[in-house]
Amino acid sequence: MITVSVKFFGQLRDIVNEKGREMTFTESTVSNLIELLIKEYGDTFRNAIIDPATNELADSIILFVNGRNIKSLQGICTVLLDQDLVSIFPPSGGG
Repeated sequence: MITVSVKFFGQLRDIVNEKGREMTFTESTVSNLIELLIKEYGDTFRNAIIDPATNELADSIILFVNGRNIKSLQGICTVLLDQDLVSIFPPSGGG
């Protein structure tokens, strides 16, 4: 079993109605964590982070493990270790 801290930002914080939480689970990849979060928070959360065309993590979602973008690691196959910090950022607007 591992425990990771998950921090939510922007509209995701509004969807889950909390800034963050700890998750304890046996499987240890970002993909497994995403599956657990979708089970916990439902379709609204899923629709916010999953691209419906590909059924994969939306390109606009930025996900960090211990301050490192998973795109520079192994993507959703990145292995999580006990006490890791996962930060999930939705797309941000600007102009």
